[in-house]
Amino acid sequence: MPEIQTPDSIPRRAISYEEQLEALANIPFEHRGFIEFMMETGLRPGEACALKISDINSKDKTMIVQRTYSEHVLRETTKGRHKMRVPLSDRAYELIKESIGDTIGDRFVFINPATKKGYVPETIRKVWKKCSRSDVDIYSATRHSFCTQLVEMGMSEIEAQGIMRHKDARSTRSYFHPTQERQRGFLNQRGKVVPFKKVNNLED
Repeated sequence: MPEIQTPDSIPRRAISYEEQLEALANIPFEHRGFIEFMMETGLRPGEACALKISDINSKDKTMIVQRTYSEHVLRETTKGRHKMRVPLSDRAYELIKESIGDTIGDRFVFINPATKKGYVPETIRKVWKKCSRSDVDIYSATRHSFCTQLVEMGMSEIEAQGIMRHKDARSTRSYFHPTQERQRGFLNQRGKVVPFKKVNNLED
């Protein structure tokens, strides 16, 4: 896979689903649902903060990602400048329902209980850094880990590209960080493949 330079050039590392759960258990309960949602969807922090109730389609359990926070400003566009509807896992949809309840109106899906307003990226980054006890940043622990887990489960590159909403497959590849456990599994398979039986040469 070719190496792609990420825009922020920060070294990234994915963590396993089990490591995500361990970190999540350290997050204060009032913020836990929002961070778990990011783990379930792979949304960028700014996109997750900017998600509104009107972006959710309850009939088919999908969401449309069409705005984000950039430099502390809410922008009606995403990093890729495109609007795409993507499926939600059952757990992600459940977290949305838990957050919005019977709310009527077009507010943000997730509300910061401390401010009674929508989250902003910097707040959730600080919560993660202070409480998670993880050695990776929240972007790696959510978006990069989400992509890596999907690929390691067997999702095809083109399917992962769609879920990640990447225009270029090379971007998706840069989000895949194979775990040492997976690599070791392949290494240990060497020599264990049943060899073809040698066929004796037959004379005509």
